[in-house]
Amino acid sequence: MEASYEAFFLPDINNVMDVNIINLFEFPIYHVRNFAPEHRETCASNITNQYKERAYYIDNNPIKGEYWRRISLYDDKGVHAHTKGLDGIQGIPEWSIVKKQIKDHAIDYLHSFTDLKNTVLLKSLKEDWTDYSWWSCYAENDDYPWHHHANMFFTSCWFIQHDEKHAPLSFRSPLHSLINGWLPGDSKLKNEVVIKPEQGDLLIWPGWLEHEVPGPDAYIFYNKMEQGANKWQYDPDTIKYDQLRITLTCNLGKLHDSLTTHTREAI
Repeated sequence: MEASYEAFFLPDINNVMDVNIINLFEFPIYHVRNFAPEHRETCASNITNQYKERAYYIDNNPIKGEYWRRISLYDDKGVHAHTKGLDGIQGIPEWSIVKKQIKDHAIDYLHSFTDLKNTVLLKSLKEDWTDYSWWSCYAENDDYPWHHHANMFFTSCWFIQHDEKHAPLSFRSPLHSLINGWLPGDSKLKNEVVIKPEQGDLLIWPGWLEHEVPGPDAYIFYNKMEQGANKWQYDPDTIKYDQLRITLTCNLGKLHDSLTTHTREAI
């Protein structure tokens, strides 16, 4: 990123006044292209098969069952896997390998924020970093509203099966509510960013960063609004996915929650 310091110098009173707006506090998220290509197709196939096997969720509960079916965390009664002490991803042989690779990238991302040199801590994260993970299968009318994972340290998302028709991922500034509550009228400041991933992309970001998978609401409510100008917009009455939008989410726990007793004592 190229830095500019022009606005910090006193202007020459003999010249025309130069007015600049300084965009402060840019925050990076981590992006890997073509992540784990050797495992992507097999993961997509295994997840698709599990999704098809869960079709009976809808028979038992037509409305809620459709929601529970598309996210691997839930059983057919809507009971969350983690409340039962189960892993949210099961029956995906490649997951243990992929998870280690995600953790390696997360540690690399962590290094971009801090000069952390504690080798004991880093080794513990590499081996024992607690994860809470699941897969998701979305069709054209599915979405997931604004939310965050502030009880986690990092959130990551691997776009296993993704094409140009599929919904992107939207991010919202943590200052969004403050800015909208402070300003009179509608804010002209950019509080949302939409990322249109490609198949195989891996994104990692802080757990506190709000995000959504936009759906029909993006067309209905944002189509004519300046704030929604960068929204992904499609007509929900006409678009049909050619294939499921398949993602794998891996949340990595707070650092102190992931340390073993031995590591705590060593630190």
